[in-house]
Amino acid sequence: MRQGSLQRILILLLLAVSGCAATPNSSPPSQTATISLLRSDHFQDLDAQYSRIQRSYERGSATDEDLRVAFRVFNDPDAALAPKYDLWVSKFPKSYVARLARGIYYVHVGDALRGVQSRSETPSARLKAADIAYEKAKVDLDASLALDPKPLLSYARAIFITREHGDLDGSRHLLDRAILIDSDNYIARAAYMSAIETRWGGSQEIMQKFLEECRHAKLSEVQMRLLESVIAEDQGWIYQFVDRNYAAAESAYRRSAALGGDKQLANLTDVLFKQQKYAEAIEPLSARLDATPGDFDVLANRSFAYMQSGKPREGLKDLTAAAEGGSAYAQNELGRLNMTGIPGILTPDTQAGMEWFRKSAAQGFWAGQENLDRAKKLYSTPAQQPEMTK
Repeated sequence: MRQGSLQRILILLLLAVSGCAATPNSSPPSQTATISLLRSDHFQDLDAQYSRIQRSYERGSATDEDLRVAFRVFNDPDAALAPKYDLWVSKFPKSYVARLARGIYYVHVGDALRGVQSRSETPSARLKAADIAYEKAKVDLDASLALDPKPLLSYARAIFITREHGDLDGSRHLLDRAILIDSDNYIARAAYMSAIETRWGGSQEIMQKFLEECRHAKLSEVQMRLLESVIAEDQGWIYQFVDRNYAAAESAYRRSAALGGDKQLANLTDVLFKQQKYAEAIEPLSARLDATPGDFDVLANRSFAYMQSGKPREGLKDLTAAAEGGSAYAQNELGRLNMTGIPGILTPDTQAGMEWFRKSAAQGFWAGQENLDRAKKLYSTPAQQPEMTK
C-alpha cells in the first residue's frame, strides 16, 4: 500500500473515533483530525465533512452553538496553514465552508498578532500586520455570504472584526442580518455583546439595554446568564483599569464566573496581587497553569504568592522550575535566594546565586544585570552578603 493511501486511512479512522457524523448527539471532529486533513491536502474529505455540519444546522438537527463549536477547529493561527487554506479555496471556489474556515483562520491570525493590549499600546508594526490579517478575514467572510442560504457563523465571526475597530454601527448591522436568517440565534448575540463592551467603545448602558432586548428572543436561561456575565466582566474591567478599584473589580470578576462566563484568571490574579491577597491568588494562578503548563512567568508569580503566604517550600519549588524553564525574573529571584538562603530550607550558595544572575542578565533583565554587577563587586570576600535587587 502506498504511504499516501495509508496516511489517508489513518486520518479517516481518527475522524471516525472523534465523531464525524454531524448530529446533535455526536462530538464535532477533533482539531487534530481536521488539521491533519488540511495539512495532507485532503480537501475533498474536509469540505464534505464541514458541509455536512453546515447542512445539519440548516435542517435544525444541530444548533447554532453546535455549529460554532464544530468550526472552532480552525482557530489555530499557525502560519504554515495559510497555503493549505489557499489550496482548499482554489480547489473548491464555490464552497461556503472553505471560505468560512479561511476567514476564521485569519481572524485568529489577526488576534495572535494583535495581542491583548489596546490599539494605542500595540506596536505599530504588529498592529499593521494584524489589520492585514483582519482584512483578509473580512474578504473571505464577505464572500462566503453569497455561497450559503444561512451563513450565520460568517456574520458572528465578522462581528469580531468590526469590534476590533470600534465600529458599533457595523457590529449592529451584522447582528441584524444574522437575526434575519436565524431570529433566535445565540452566537451572533454573544459576539455583539462582546463588541459593545466599554473597552471597544460601548458602555454598560448599551450592554444593559441589549440584554433587555435579548429577553424577547427564545434564549435559554443559561444563555441569558452568559450574556449577563459579559456585562459583569466589563464592570470588572472598568473597576480595574479605569477606577483602580481592585476590590470592586475582584467582586465583578467573581460574579462573571459565577454566571458561567470567563473566569478572567489573569485579571483576577492582578487585582488580588494589588490587594496583597496572595493566598487567594494561588487558586487562579494554579488554574492558569493547568491550562498552560509551560507558562513559566505564571509559575514564577505563583512562587511569589506562595512565598508571601508563608509557604516557602512550595514557592521555592515553583521558582526553581520557572528559572530552569527560562523565566528571567525567576532566575534573578532564585539567584537572590541562593545568596541569602532560606533558614531550614535553602543553604546560602554564592556561586549558584552568581550563576542564576548571569542567566537572568543574559536575557537582558535589568535586575539580574544589576545584581550580577553588585555581587561581583561585593563578594570579593565570602563573608559579605549584599542586599539584592528584586
